[in-house]
Amino acid sequence: MDAKEKVSLLKQARDYFRLGSCYTRAEIHGKFGGNARSGFSISKKYPVIFVFTSEEGKAYGYEDGWMGDNHLHIAGEGQRGDMKFTRGNKAIRDHVKDGRILLYFQGVGEKKRIFSGELRLVDYYPKPLPDKSGKLREGIMFRFKKVEDIKLAKELPDEEKIISQENRKEREVYNLPIDELKGRAAKADPNPLPVETKSRYYPRDPYVSAYVKQRANGKCDLCGQDAPFKTKGGEPFLESHHIVARADGGPDVINNAVALCPNCHKKMHHLKLEEDKQILREKAKE
Repeated sequence: MDAKEKVSLLKQARDYFRLGSCYTRAEIHGKFGGNARSGFSISKKYPVIFVFTSEEGKAYGYEDGWMGDNHLHIAGEGQRGDMKFTRGNKAIRDHVKDGRILLYFQGVGEKKRIFSGELRLVDYYPKPLPDKSGKLREGIMFRFKKVEDIKLAKELPDEEKIISQENRKEREVYNLPIDELKGRAAKADPNPLPVETKSRYYPRDPYVSAYVKQRANGKCDLCGQDAPFKTKGGEPFLESHHIVARADGGPDVINNAVALCPNCHKKMHHLKLEEDKQILREKAKE
C-alpha cells in the first residue's frame, strides 16, 4: 500500500475504537482480520497489530501486566519450547520499522475485550518462563508504553517564553525607520507553522507587529483614541491584531494586521463585528 492509503487506513482503525469500550474478538477480526486466537494478531487489511491480554494467559505461562517501572510487560508468543522472534513476536519487535500501530485490549470475562489504548514498544528482554506444561524455557518479555503517555512525557515549549522572546525582539526593532520596518515586514513568512505548546500557538513576525504599531502613530486603528498609556520604553501601548485570525488561516502580513488599544482588542475577539472588521481592512490598506 502507498503512504496515502496507509494514513487513511490508520485513521480508520484509530477512529473505530473508543477508549474504555468493549468489543468481542469476533467483531474486531470480522472487520480488521487477523488471527482470532493469537495474543498478537496481525491484520492483513490494515497496518495494525492487535495486542490482547487476559487472566487466561497465565495458564500458558504468560506474565502480563503493569509493573513498578510504569511500563506494560507482556510475554511473547509460544506455548512450548523457547520463544523465538517469529510471527507475532517478530511483528511486535519490528512494528515501528514496519509502520504498524499496536492497539491494546484487555480481557473481561469470557468474550469481552476492553480497548485500552495504543501502545508503542520500548524494548524487550529475555526471561525464563514456564511453558504450557510447566517446564521452564527461554521467554521473551516485551515492554510497552501507552502512546498518549509518551506524548505527555515530551517536554513542550513554554508558550509564555515564546511570547516573551517575540516581545523582546519587537522592542529591539521598534525604533527602526518605518520604511525599513515595512521592507523587512514584507519579507516575513506570511504563514509560519504553528508551534505545539500546551495549546497551539501561532508565531508572529516582530517586524510586522512593530510596523503596524508605528503606522498607527499612537492611536487605536479601531476607535481612533490615543493609546491608554506609554510603555517603559516610551512607546504608545497598542496591541497587534490579525483581522483574519492566524488560527483561521489569516496570514501574518501588514495588510492583515492592525494596532489596537486593549479594549478594542478584546472587543474584536469577543464580538467579531463585521462593521469593525471592515474599518480595520481599510486601515490596513493605508
